[in-house]
Amino acid sequence: MTTAHDAGATNVLFLFDDQHNADCLGFAGHPLVRTPNLDRLAAGGAPFDNMYCCGAICTPSRTSFSTGTYLRTHGQYMNSGDLRRPMPNLVEILAARGYDTFQSGKNHLPRAVADHFGEMHTMDTYERYLKSKGLSADRLSPVETKNFHSKRSDLPEAEQSEAWTADRAVDFIRSRKGAGSPFFMWVSFQRPHAPHTPPAGFDDLYKPGDIPIDWDEYDAFEN
Repeated sequence: MTTAHDAGATNVLFLFDDQHNADCLGFAGHPLVRTPNLDRLAAGGAPFDNMYCCGAICTPSRTSFSTGTYLRTHGQYMNSGDLRRPMPNLVEILAARGYDTFQSGKNHLPRAVADHFGEMHTMDTYERYLKSKGLSADRLSPVETKNFHSKRSDLPEAEQSEAWTADRAVDFIRSRKGAGSPFFMWVSFQRPHAPHTPPAGFDDLYKPGDIPIDWDEYDAFEN
């Protein structure tokens, strides 16, 4: 592994969202969901139609992505704790090759992976940002959370976590004018993971009666 970056190394901007069902994409043929920005990315890229998630919860799944291994290999079965043994990971490898490594948004990686980011802006940073402006992150009550409720956000669109996460990435790119090294950016959006608190203008995009529901699956979940 070289310490200097490879000649002609390519910048990497990795956009990641959380708990987004693969069917809920306009370009994938969903009859209702509108995802115009993702549709444009897909039109100019190469969508993978045969991808699978290695774990059902955040940290195990993200650990599999960053290490290229299954849960049974990396041993990260829960959202807490660190890797049980040293293991190469994507961020470490790119940093060793001279990439400037950046992360914004939801992290939820083991420290053995996350510590290789040269610059990080996590959801804790976002909450401190809101506090500095006299604002607070959206919260649902225990009853609302248990019953998968949603409600309109008290925050304007410009202060949503998605906007903040993207803005930190834009700031990083702009700060690199004239930089000679490549970058790896992991821009990790928290939603559609709960809490489901869309801002005004987004909370009425869909009429409840138009949303297709698989009642067999609903009953199975309830039971």
